Amino acid sequence: LETAAAAASDERTGGPGCTAGAGERLAHALVAVGLLVGRLGLAGGGESGDARARAALRNRAADALVPALGSRSSAARDLAASIAACTIGGHRWGAEHAALLDGSLAALEDEGAVGDESARSVVSGVASLTAALVAAEPAPAVGFGGTRPGLARVLRTCQHGRTEDARVGALAVIRDVLETAAPGDDVVAGSEAAAITAASLGALRDPELVVRKAAAATFSALRIGDVLPRLLRALSAKDGRERAAARESAAGAMRAFTETRGARAALDAFIAAVRHGPGDGDDAGGDARGADDAEGSRATSVLRGWSVSLTEDQAREVAAGIAAATLRNPGVTALVRVASALAPRVGEPPACRETFAAVRGAWSASRPGTSR
Repeated sequence: LETAAAAASDERTGGPGCTAGAGERLAHALVAVGLLVGRLGLAGGGESGDARARAALRNRAADALVPALGSRSSAARDLAASIAACTIGGHRWGAEHAALLDGSLAALEDEGAVGDESARSVVSGVASLTAALVAAEPAPAVGFGGTRPGLARVLRTCQHGRTEDARVGALAVIRDVLETAAPGDDVVAGSEAAAITAASLGALRDPELVVRKAAAATFSALRIGDVLPRLLRALSAKDGRERAAARESAAGAMRAFTETRGARAALDAFIAAVRHGPGDGDDAGGDARGADDAEGSRATSVLRGWSVSLTEDQAREVAAGIAAATLRNPGVTALVRVASALAPRVGEPPACRETFAAVRGAWSASRPGTSR
């Protein structure tokens, strides 16, 4: 670790002639540390492995690894991030963790400005470390909007990072934090979830397509009830790129929700978002009704992008859901639009049989004395 720290210092302060040599020495030193980490059983993190070696790694990690996270060598950055990840977990948050978080955030913000050809390694290296540290950072430290400082800094980078690589890396951090949480774990507080949604929406307006795609992928990891209403409102944005990204994000969020909770649950979430929201203009009149019609049409366009991914079983599930919702709330404009948008997918056999079965069941229930 001392050799790595010295090499990182030389690389940072040395002239053009010695920078490459220092970077090579740093990478070699980190390879040696990585081999020792594996040999001493520390690779699993937490309290695994040799206790004295684990304590030494934690005590010296910040001195050696933080400078290495800012190395010009992508190999050195990835090695430093992998070794640093072994110090997280099973131990109370301390100054060494705060220093690693600060170093990883600085490396994330500088990504793409370092000057090597492997800048995007940040997504697999520094971004993964940053995500682990952001998830472990304790509350109730306060940043902007009640958000923990590390997460707040990542969110600022999502929208205001100096390079597209930095912005993509920051969005990857957010996605990693959300996707690696154990089922049922709330890794972000309510105010933080709102801040993540707002930052991701801001990234949908980025001029670079790669950033907008990263933002769209992030929405798939967020709770659909938090993000779908906001995305549907964004369909009315003046910027065509923002509207297209919002439509892709909303359909992606529904596809992700379908995989985890089922197609019926995704449909119910959409209906909840559009009822009393965009396009639910049953009591509107004149110009207001015209505006609502336009908003409702844009909102239901998301359903067409979602419905093409449905399997036959999922299509039957959706048909049953539409029928049940319509029978409970006949004539509601939002439900009529939903049924119309999904008709090409659920209006044909075998899915349409669910509609006939639901109507037949409702008719029979309304006439208990009938036999047919």
